[in-house]
Amino acid sequence: MRVPLFRVFSLTALAATGCAAASLPTTRAETTYGHMPATVCIDHDARQRQALADGLARLVLHIQHGEPARRYSPLFTVNLIHSRTGQRIPVDHFSLHADPTGTTAPPPQRVGINLSGHLPADGNTDRTCFEIAADLSDAQGREWNERKLIITASIGGSD
Repeated sequence: MRVPLFRVFSLTALAATGCAAASLPTTRAETTYGHMPATVCIDHDARQRQALADGLARLVLHIQHGEPARRYSPLFTVNLIHSRTGQRIPVDHFSLHADPTGTTAPPPQRVGINLSGHLPADGNTDRTCFEIAADLSDAQGREWNERKLIITASIGGSD
């Protein structure tokens, strides 16, 4: 059986970092503040879901502005979307810091979200989805409505 060289390299690189390919579920959404909420989903196995439920792992969001923001962001809210009912379950809220000055491509900002006590007991699926919204009620002008952002979600450690 022949395995594509890219796949061999990818698995070798993951093994060298101590991560298994199955332990890196991720998703990405590109949107603007004005088009939020955005929905992101993470795929996981039963072990990963249990680690999330127990607080041993976190939902990790990396959020990057398309261009540098010179002030803190509007308030983000994260809601878990129940897999069976579609009900939104509030999980966390946060704001992003202003991006570093002098950058043309701001680095992503990392937010770790503890899901212990939030995941439904009947969630026996291999995918968990979240709705991420921004409160633009205190945003100054239209600049935030049109500001682009990239949201990447994954499962990370409990640090």
